[in-house]
Amino acid sequence: MVGIPLEGMAPCGVICIACGSYFKGTCHGCRAETPQKRKSKFGCKIRVCCLVTKHHQLCGECYQVPCKVFQQKLLKTHLNEAKYAYRHDTLEHFRLIQRVGLQKALEFLDTRWTCPECGGRILIYDYTCTNCGRGYLAEMQDYHEAKVQDDIKEKR
Repeated sequence: MVGIPLEGMAPCGVICIACGSYFKGTCHGCRAETPQKRKSKFGCKIRVCCLVTKHHQLCGECYQVPCKVFQQKLLKTHLNEAKYAYRHDTLEHFRLIQRVGLQKALEFLDTRWTCPECGGRILIYDYTCTNCGRGYLAEMQDYHEAKVQDDIKEKR
């Protein structure tokens, strides 16, 4: 299995290839330096800190994660809004990388964001497949809630 290329994951752990802007070609991912329609990423404080200032591939490499900026932008926003659950999965992505290594984690995440029915890409926000239109919001929410429960168990 090939998996998501590193370019398909933002430094913060969000899966860029599951974003509608990436799928439409208006954004080339948070790592890309090439000109594109979507420019908001260039001002992203997380991106600048990780890639430019600290020269990390992922925030998970930093001893400060989750830092104040990471928490404010991802973890403390859109709480209890199912369509933004992907933001709260980012720390789990880093834990997965620590447990199984980057390549195997990217393979797992590629499978997670691929429609098992037709092989299309499941997109964040509406959690539907780009090919067949099947919705996956419940399954993605179940994944997130299971990870939260695992985190609670680990802390005991």
